[in-house]
Amino acid sequence: MDRALIGRPMIVRVAAPVLALATIAIAPSSPQVGQWALRGTQPQIVGKLRATALSNGTQLDITQYRRDSQALIANYALDQTKLMHLIIVRADFREFTHVHPTLHAGHFRILVALSSGQRYYAFADSTPAGIGQQVVRFTLKAGEPPPVQTTKVAASLPQVAAGPYVVRLTRTIVPVGKPVALAVTITRNGRLASDLQPYLGAAAHVVVVATSDLSYIHVHPMARGQKMVMGGMSGSSLPDMQPSHRVDPHLDLYLPALTHRGAYKMWLQFRGGGTLYAAPFTLVAR
Repeated sequence: MDRALIGRPMIVRVAAPVLALATIAIAPSSPQVGQWALRGTQPQIVGKLRATALSNGTQLDITQYRRDSQALIANYALDQTKLMHLIIVRADFREFTHVHPTLHAGHFRILVALSSGQRYYAFADSTPAGIGQQVVRFTLKAGEPPPVQTTKVAASLPQVAAGPYVVRLTRTIVPVGKPVALAVTITRNGRLASDLQPYLGAAAHVVVVATSDLSYIHVHPMARGQKMVMGGMSGSSLPDMQPSHRVDPHLDLYLPALTHRGAYKMWLQFRGGGTLYAAPFTLVAR
């Protein structure tokens, strides 16, 4: 896989614009069979993607099937208010997008904007009814990727600015092979943030991608001291929070064991003052 610029600053897209569908397709692709991406589990479905280049973006059409069936899966359970979370990261990890395709007759469709000459990885995170959480990874090639630039992989600083906020972790170097507990603090203008709101039914969302094998984790921090509820195979979650709830600036983040040494890219998404932000970190397990 591409390792370019793993340790450098990145551009974070908290949500790619969903564009109006163009009427002229430029270069439709043949269906791509996805790769399993949910760490520590075995796949129960097969995912396929058809990506079509349009004059105003790339149209994605994702279909999923039970491994022993050719019939489209049409029924999905809601997970944090959505039927599918589609996470798109650039191959050098400098862009991050979290969007939600629309489901119609077994097809998840969305139009996204991709930078020309870059390669992306798309993680389709869904919960087919009666099956449980499934995550399939696809490769999106918006032209040939740039030449690989080797960069030393290192843990990021434990604090990062996201708009007017600063997000702090207790550490970014974590033990390998053990569950990880991190304290998160969000401040604004040097004070604890008092204008945080839930995002998609949770205090915040955290996505972690291993740079070595592109395995995937999606978990939800909770207010400090709040009891954890297991949700799906990725880790912990909480019952949906209402939009009117206030989010505590002190959060506890629990990650399942990172099973091998190396770098993991992490994005913590939160809503503050009515705006969505994503704070990027690099964790190193050793």
